[in-house]
Amino acid sequence: MAFSFEGDIEKQVSSFFDRIKQEAIRPAAHAMAIVLYDEMRARVPFRLGKLQAAIYRWFDEKVSGPDSKTYIVGVNKAKAPHWWLVEHGHWRRYAVRQTEGGEWITLKDRPLKVPVFVPAQPYLRVSVDAKLKDAVQAGRKRLAEKIKEIQHG
Repeated sequence: MAFSFEGDIEKQVSSFFDRIKQEAIRPAAHAMAIVLYDEMRARVPFRLGKLQAAIYRWFDEKVSGPDSKTYIVGVNKAKAPHWWLVEHGHWRRYAVRQTEGGEWITLKDRPLKVPVFVPAQPYLRVSVDAKLKDAVQAGRKRLAEKIKEIQHG
């Protein structure tokens, strides 16, 4: 984008910032979401289970507006209702077994005589703690790339 000191400079600057809002903010937010999404998937303790497949990133149209774009990164609770138990730990009161397909099932007809505490294996909180700075950096980098495209395109 070229600026000319002839004419209405305020309109030129306003137009430039409008294009940034329309074309650069969402890709920057998406770059941040990808960093957190990838880290979360890498930290899930059950690599081949439903929990890893339940991690998602999603653009939230309702919360986003012209000046801000929001991506949600988290666990689809319908696909993995046990996510909280893995993240925070829990008391197991029933026997469990693994199926031939590798899935764990709870045997509700076989209560344990003494409940067993299953320690937390956090992946959500630690992912954000570990990669928030990297996510912000990725967002800044993508924003700068998009601004250069706007300036030169």
